[in-house]
Amino acid sequence: MVIGFSCFIPFLTYHSDYILEPLYRNTFGLASLISLRSLKKNLSRNAIAIAALTVAISLYLSLDIAINSFRNTVEDWLSASLFADIYISTPKQVSHRNHLTLNNKVIEFTKTFQTEDIIGISEYHLRDVIGEYGSTRVASINSLPIVKNSFTFKESTKDIWSKFDKGEGLIASAPYAYKHKIKCNDKVKLQTDKGLQTFTILGIFSDYSSDQGLLMMHQDLYRSLWEDPNLSSLGIFLKESTETELEKPKKNKIHLLTNQKSSPKLDKIKTYIEAYKTEAAKESLSPTFFDIRSNKELLKESLEIFDRTFRVTSALKIIAVIVAAFGIFSALLSLIIEREKEFALLK
Repeated sequence: MVIGFSCFIPFLTYHSDYILEPLYRNTFGLASLISLRSLKKNLSRNAIAIAALTVAISLYLSLDIAINSFRNTVEDWLSASLFADIYISTPKQVSHRNHLTLNNKVIEFTKTFQTEDIIGISEYHLRDVIGEYGSTRVASINSLPIVKNSFTFKESTKDIWSKFDKGEGLIASAPYAYKHKIKCNDKVKLQTDKGLQTFTILGIFSDYSSDQGLLMMHQDLYRSLWEDPNLSSLGIFLKESTETELEKPKKNKIHLLTNQKSSPKLDKIKTYIEAYKTEAAKESLSPTFFDIRSNKELLKESLEIFDRTFRVTSALKIIAVIVAAFGIFSALLSLIIEREKEFALLK
């Protein structure tokens, strides 16, 4: 489209004087018509300069719109995915390939360290297994209502969560489904500790964590097929200042916390984290065993990584403008040299 419009520039430039001539004459006088007619007279050079500027502007705007749109989509997805208030994971888990598991002492301590503000703990485990498509990332979760509310499905079967809780199937991330051309009710095979098993895909959910994608199953189904009681992370849910319902969705609530410097909820999160670290130290649990962060911190770190990843596109936008500027400068310089005798006559 950009190339086609650029090729159309000479035609628009040639016929622009019919539209602009009355405007120039009435606004700037007859002398201004010299510049307008020279635009048409030197079409071979002016059209190239205008086309170069047009391409540069379109490239700049298209990159800016695409990146900002993608960033907003990722931010909305993160806001929905970071459903818990506090996350406890292995220290400095920055790569999706880093499938470390929490120390058992940390898990036991977290479950016993109860305060009046805690209303639930989500459990999450991620590992690689062998499937019909090769190495496959499989995640297991326990079934909390608020966890279910954080998923955005592109397609799903009827009563998906009821079937999921009963272990009747799995849910697949959109990248996994796209990569392997999987739809709802399709079958996938995974190698488990009890042999090769076939699972039904109950739904496909939006996910931007990796291009490899993953399959997700209920924790009870996972532990019945693999002898693996480990966990990758824990999510702590705290009471709201005005509500205590675990079933209430938290979608987009993280935006409010991110924009606030202080609130009753943020104060509860900070208090819990400080108390957790203090009591963990008393139990001889070193910070090297775990990493505890609020959803606000995770969102901030994730968006910083996103911005660093796409920082190179800022350089591309600047380069596009510089190249266009050189093209325009070269065209104008050639035009001036070409018309030296004409300028001398006008003097």
